[in-house]
Amino acid sequence: MKYFKLLLAFCMALIVLSQCKKIEHQPVNKTIEKTTYVDSVVDGNVAPPFNGVSTVLIENYVNKMYIDILGREPTGSELADRVSDLKAGSLSEASREAVFDDMAATGDYYDRLFEIFSSKMLNGFDSVVIDQQILEYQYIKILLDSLGDYVNANLIQFELERLYLLQDAKADLRADIITLNEFVGRILENTLYDQINMGSENFVLSAFENLFNRLPTVAELTEGVSMVDGFVPGTIFNQDGTSKGDFVDITTTVEEFYEGRITDAYLNLLLREPTDTELEVILTAFLANGDLKEVQKSIIKTEEYAGF
Repeated sequence: MKYFKLLLAFCMALIVLSQCKKIEHQPVNKTIEKTTYVDSVVDGNVAPPFNGVSTVLIENYVNKMYIDILGREPTGSELADRVSDLKAGSLSEASREAVFDDMAATGDYYDRLFEIFSSKMLNGFDSVVIDQQILEYQYIKILLDSLGDYVNANLIQFELERLYLLQDAKADLRADIITLNEFVGRILENTLYDQINMGSENFVLSAFENLFNRLPTVAELTEGVSMVDGFVPGTIFNQDGTSKGDFVDITTTVEEFYEGRITDAYLNLLLREPTDTELEVILTAFLANGDLKEVQKSIIKTEEYAGF
């Protein structure tokens, strides 16, 4: 038994040794091959952003401008052209100004401008409402003339004349026949505005809110009503007047009128009021040129508006 166990152990050792293989170590190849890189085009690959700003962001900027300045979205060709113009100008302020100038030279710009003021001051009445009011007054005038009631016929004619001025406001502003002051004055002085704000006190209150974004002081309200009624001379902003026309002329030409337009532009385009510094910087130029386009352009070209 003892010898059997020794024999068994010897056999097991032989089996283990027979399964072991010698590992041959291959010499290391120390030659380093040079890697060659070849340029290739990958289909569907997205190009990097233009000048750090993606095309999508530029398109959003153009869309935003069209809606705010022209009251509509751009057509496909307009969008492509504007984006191309901005890229060609490296998105510089000059390129943004050029795009705005092209847009502001169109009839759509003046339609939109009237829409903005009408929404604030005339309950959103458009040219259709104005034309309808004119037709009604023309019919009444003809009727009064046929009845020989020339006194009331003349009153209706007076209202018609004011409506004609309102009707032509957009075209006259575009043709530089009137200033921004006169444009806003026509929106204030007409029968539609009177119907919305009946009575002299309501007229003065609404005029201050619409033009200056504030209510009048007690003294301003008292003097303003006196001026509008015309029975007793009134004094506002250190200027005397004896009629509604005088009131409109004064309130649409004082410095606070220009401040109000700047504030409105910031609220419309940036949804916030201007800082004191912004107001001061823009006001100086605005008082000199009276051009609302320049106010809008100064906002449109900013990084804040563009969203870049």
